[in-house]
Amino acid sequence: MRIERDATFTTADGQTLRADIYRPGTLPAPVIVQRTPYTKDWHTELGERIAAAGYIGIIQDVRGQNASTGEWAPFVHEADDGAATVEWASRIDGATGEVAMIGSSYAGTCALQAAARRPESLVAVVAAETPADYYDQMVYPGGAFALAFIETWLTRNIANSAAGRLPDGDEIQQVMNDVYTDDMDSAFGFAPPAALPALFPDRADVAPYFADWLGPQRLRTRYWDEISLRPVLADIEVPVLNIGGWYDMFVSGTTEIHRRLTAAGRESHLLLGPWSHNMWGRSLNSTDFGPEAEFDYPGEAIAWIDRCLGIRRGAADGGSDSVFRGFESPVRYFTSGDNSWHVTNQWPPADAVATVLRLRADGALGEQPGVSAEVSFLSDPADPVPAYGGHSCCYQPQAPMGPVDQRIIEARNDVVSFTMEASDEPRIVAGPVEVAVTITADVVDTDITAVLTDVGRDGTSVNLTEGVLRAGHRRGSAAPVALIPGEPADLRITLHPVAHTVLPGHRLRLDLAGSLFPTFERNTNTGRQDIPLSEAMVAHIRVHVGGDSGSSLIVRCR
Repeated sequence: MRIERDATFTTADGQTLRADIYRPGTLPAPVIVQRTPYTKDWHTELGERIAAAGYIGIIQDVRGQNASTGEWAPFVHEADDGAATVEWASRIDGATGEVAMIGSSYAGTCALQAAARRPESLVAVVAAETPADYYDQMVYPGGAFALAFIETWLTRNIANSAAGRLPDGDEIQQVMNDVYTDDMDSAFGFAPPAALPALFPDRADVAPYFADWLGPQRLRTRYWDEISLRPVLADIEVPVLNIGGWYDMFVSGTTEIHRRLTAAGRESHLLLGPWSHNMWGRSLNSTDFGPEAEFDYPGEAIAWIDRCLGIRRGAADGGSDSVFRGFESPVRYFTSGDNSWHVTNQWPPADAVATVLRLRADGALGEQPGVSAEVSFLSDPADPVPAYGGHSCCYQPQAPMGPVDQRIIEARNDVVSFTMEASDEPRIVAGPVEVAVTITADVVDTDITAVLTDVGRDGTSVNLTEGVLRAGHRRGSAAPVALIPGEPADLRITLHPVAHTVLPGHRLRLDLAGSLFPTFERNTNTGRQDIPLSEAMVAHIRVHVGGDSGSSLIVRCR
């Protein structure tokens, strides 16, 4: 193996993108490219793994990050820079001309955005844990600012960019790095988020895109439409392997990307396992999903590219008969509960039938609606409901991740729960999850959060998925519509998809509340998020249950 450090490629507008190139002992060889904002130096092991498999590995810093010049603007330049990088990579010394792109998280978006430009030398893509839309599935899910993830993620990346671009970049980097602390009040004790000192709200030169990301109304503007993957996914012509984790914050995006590609007639495979963001092991927190959950992400990516190039490997050179090398079925997914793998031709599975479970005033959850009634709780921004586990990222404890017993949360008086009867037979829930609720509130805006859990025989209540909807965004995020205090409003909350086996004696439970902090910022309940916490209002919320128009949980059951 031979490693070439800081190989340069010059973009059409004169920026220098630097990459490390890992060449195998035998040339010529196809090329695998990963582009990253997190510094190529972190990915030495990946580059070596690619070269050991007989490929040329290229790990490149994206524009404006680390060793590459220019100004980093999230997602804006990755399509053009990525497509140009593919053609450059096809011509480097020792290359056959065939190029694949891989990446997880931001690097996955880099691959998909480049693929949508249809560079001639691109032959395959692996995209893991990637959103289809950055507004809906990353920054403002359900219209609520994803505080824990965005603050920690932005500070890390802005710090990297500022350090090499601004005269006082080193000082800015130190302040931003200080946000990684176990002191939650220090990290998130300020409101609104746009005023967080670590984000330098008064410095337009630090992150010019803040005007779009942290504006006072949190609207979906043209900016978000222009950088979204949704309109360009159908332009991708090469085979794509999409990999997602059930506790990853982008799993909704992973499944959507697969759905859109297949709807456009493209070749797409989908692999879904019990993982959190870039955490591929068998365990999350105190939950062990068993040895079958262990996952070799680089090995899977290389196996997909082997397949696309027609390369056959035996056991001695990396071949395997494990579930991670079986591409016969386009969809492979893992069910928690029974900890087993399944294959199917589509997602969600064709035999997973939409099932409506009604919320009842006695706290029950079932197919019969019960009598018409109301269940009440309050939402106090000064005392938000804490997030225990879930789908945030990427620094514990600030960003709650994974399965955690929710009983301490369910004991609060600002959380209401609805629980199914136990069954004598196992029941598989597989597919999208939604909650339809009718509420009446005494404020012009508020959030409704929904957490779906599995309740075991011992009473433990472990979260499976969650979602949020800012009431003002119930008709879309381009032009929010205020609640009318005292009048009912219909909300439809989208939770992340699941694949879970409810074992005999276990029960599904739905928890509703008005916050999930710091996964999502606190709603001030005033219709404005650019005010201090001292001006926020307590919301009194009534959920309409039972009868013909009562609230419900919609899941798909096999």
